[in-house]
Amino acid sequence: MTESSSTKIVFPLKTLSVLGSTGTITFDEAIQFDKELLQNARSVTSQYGNGGVGHVHLVVTPAEYALRSAQVYAPVAFPVLDIAAGATGAQIAEANRAFNAALSAFNKNNLVTTALIAQVVKAIPSIYLQSLEDPATGMEEVTILQLRQHIKAEYGTATPQQVAANYAMASDPFNLSEPVETYTGKMERIRRLAAATTNPMSDAASIRFDVAAMAATGQFKADLHARAIEQQIPGQADETWPAFVSWLKRVDKAHHQEKTVADAGYLAQANFASAVAAAVREQIAATHRAPANPPPPLPNNNNQGNNGNNNNGNNAPRVKKYCHSHGYCGHTSMQCNRRSPGHQEAATSANKMGGNETNFVYRNQRSRAQGE
Repeated sequence: MTESSSTKIVFPLKTLSVLGSTGTITFDEAIQFDKELLQNARSVTSQYGNGGVGHVHLVVTPAEYALRSAQVYAPVAFPVLDIAAGATGAQIAEANRAFNAALSAFNKNNLVTTALIAQVVKAIPSIYLQSLEDPATGMEEVTILQLRQHIKAEYGTATPQQVAANYAMASDPFNLSEPVETYTGKMERIRRLAAATTNPMSDAASIRFDVAAMAATGQFKADLHARAIEQQIPGQADETWPAFVSWLKRVDKAHHQEKTVADAGYLAQANFASAVAAAVREQIAATHRAPANPPPPLPNNNNQGNNGNNNNGNNAPRVKKYCHSHGYCGHTSMQCNRRSPGHQEAATSANKMGGNETNFVYRNQRSRAQGE
């Protein structure tokens, strides 16, 4: 919270977002306005309530205040100096101290009220406040709470059409080329709109939409999230939306940054990092691991034992493996380093998939050793 002097109130937001810039006040604008107004009211320290919610009592109902502060709302009134007859000097001094403290809080309360109203009036074009004007006093007696309630009721309540469109947006696919925050931010807006209706979106419903969007990319296994839940601590409470978002960001990081397989991030919580690390180590090891059935040693290239034929060892026994691009040679289709157009990694001697059916003739020992 911010402190303020006796004459000037300092808010974290110097101005509130202007409403109606597109010709009408949109739902998103109304929600943002409400959030900003609450933020500024809460930011200035106060002696009222439990002291933890600042001057939020200016912009919420007594019932809302009780929920936020865990205390019953007490209206702010001008203090009274109460000195009992026969009071001692110490008692009089204490009474004066209490009165001055209460008067300071009362004056500060009025300053915050005036400052907030000034911000609201600048943010809302007068055309949207006409229904609040009194014929005699205009807007002078309109409270900051009434201004907030007006915007919330008139523009911060979703229509049935908005609700239908909102739930349709929740079914949009997950775009892996964008930061995951783009998707989660969109879902946050969808949830806010739903919360302003009679049909709010539960955490479970939000997660179902997101899991479906992930599956639609084809980059994540269908049971990825289900297995993540299974790996959690037994007896844990139902998954919350914030917990899911945290898990989703870790999975997205594994997919984009760690370059692991889609299955690498299924251990959602504490052991996620170790699962990713293990997957990375396994990939590195697989890259350098010797083949299960290595070819026999190549003959010595010194023309000994080949009856004097200077053929660079081309008469040495061949290792009968099959490659889609080179036919029968010293490597498989998967291992091939020089692939022809249309090369098929899955091709084998049993299923050539239209590949080369000849024996590859090695040019020299070096090409044989390289598996060309």
